[in-house]
Amino acid sequence: MNSVKGIETKRFNLRPLKQSDKGLFYHLYQDPFLCINLGGALSDEQAEIAFNVSLKKNHQIFERFTWTIWDGEQSIGICSLVKSKVVANASDLGTVIIEEYHAKGVAKEVLARITDYGFEELGLDSLVGWSYFKNKISEKLMHSLSYDCRQVFDTDKPGNYWSLTHSQWAKIKSEESKI
Repeated sequence: MNSVKGIETKRFNLRPLKQSDKGLFYHLYQDPFLCINLGGALSDEQAEIAFNVSLKKNHQIFERFTWTIWDGEQSIGICSLVKSKVVANASDLGTVIIEEYHAKGVAKEVLARITDYGFEELGLDSLVGWSYFKNKISEKLMHSLSYDCRQVFDTDKPGNYWSLTHSQWAKIKSEESKI
């Protein structure tokens, strides 16, 4: 796939990141509260680099795709798939959402659709994620999406490593279609 495309969920439109999303991107990634579980808020320089890289990568063969989450009235978050540097034909997924939309099922709905997109459209073998041990909200979310957890302590980034393979996902989809 040569560039990112828009995606829809039941309640949201995921629009490819564009230049006009810069303010939202900075707001989200520079907010200490929102970034406490992402490794910390970005400086102006870091946010500028991250935004420009995300914008550029949306127009290239898949390495990183970034979307703005739109609720029909406003942009409420950012989500992305980033090609794994460690696991072959895998991608890391993530989302950050403005505080007013926390605990409203946004992350679950968006990440479920991004999971489908990764397997259906990009043909990935697996999707992976990471969270701090103390991040119980992410733990509950990833379990609800059927991702497996492996706790890793002996690394420079200890935490919960999440994964879902294409075959696990296909089995889940098959079971859902029987309901």
